Amino acid sequence: MQQRIRDDSSVTKSHGWDELWKEGVTPWDLDMPTPALKAELDAMECPTNQKEKTYRILVPGCGSGFDLVTLAEHQKELQNKGLAQACVVVGLDISSTSLKRAEEVLTSSLPDYSTEGPHVILACGDFFSHLGSWKVEYSSQNHHAVELSAVDSSFQEGSFDLIYDYVFFCALPPALRSQWGEAMATLLKPGTGKLLTLMFPVYDEITTSAKMEGPPYPVSVNDYRTALEPRGVVMESQPYKSAHTIPPRSQKELVCWWRREASPHSSL
Repeated sequence: MQQRIRDDSSVTKSHGWDELWKEGVTPWDLDMPTPALKAELDAMECPTNQKEKTYRILVPGCGSGFDLVTLAEHQKELQNKGLAQACVVVGLDISSTSLKRAEEVLTSSLPDYSTEGPHVILACGDFFSHLGSWKVEYSSQNHHAVELSAVDSSFQEGSFDLIYDYVFFCALPPALRSQWGEAMATLLKPGTGKLLTLMFPVYDEITTSAKMEGPPYPVSVNDYRTALEPRGVVMESQPYKSAHTIPPRSQKELVCWWRREASPHSSL
C-alpha cells in the first residue's frame, strides 16, 4: 500500500488511491459501519436548528460508504421523531472506484430515499479544491454527473453542519495538515458547525516526531490542534477513548468533537 502511494507523484495521490481500490488493497476500510460513529450519534444531543433548515453532513474520504448509511439512518430517525427536517449527506472521495463500491453499499443498505428521507450524495473530487468542482457520481434523488453546487444551489463555503473524519487525516502527508485545517474551517458553518474526529493512529509526541512512513501517518492530539485551532475550530470535548472502538485499534484511537467559532481567525 505504501509503495503504491509513494509511486504516485501527484500531490493528492489520486491515482495511487484508486489503484489500491481496484486491487482490493484497502486495509484502512472496515467493510462495515464504524461502531464508534453510531455510538457518538446516539449520544449526541440533537441541535435545535435541525428543525429549521436543511442539515448538511460531509464525510471526506468516505471509502465504501458504510458510515454514510449510519449517518443517513440516524438523520431519518430524527426526522421520524420530528426532531429534524431535511438532510443532505455528502460522501467525498478522490477514488472513483471507491465510490462505485459505496454506491453498491448505499443502494443495498438504504431504503428508497428518492422522494423522502435524507438526500445521500457521492461526489468525486479533491477535498482541497472548491466544492463546486466536486462531481456527483451518485445521488439518491437522481442527479448524476453534475457539479455538487448544481445539485443544491445553496451549497457554498461554510455550509456543512457536521463533518466526520476517520482515517482521512492520517492518510494525508503531514505537509498537508495545515491545508486540511484551512479546508475544515472553510467548509464548516460558522458558529454552529461541528467536526467529529476519530483520531487514528495516535502515538505520543516523541514517537510522532520520529520518522515513520505512511500512510497511515502517525498522529497526535497536538497535530489536530495545530491544524485546527489557529483557524477558529476549537475542541468541544477533551479527546477520549470509545468503548466501541474495534479491538485492533483500541490503544491507538481517540474521539474528539470540535466546533467552529463564529469568527474564524482565517479561511481559504
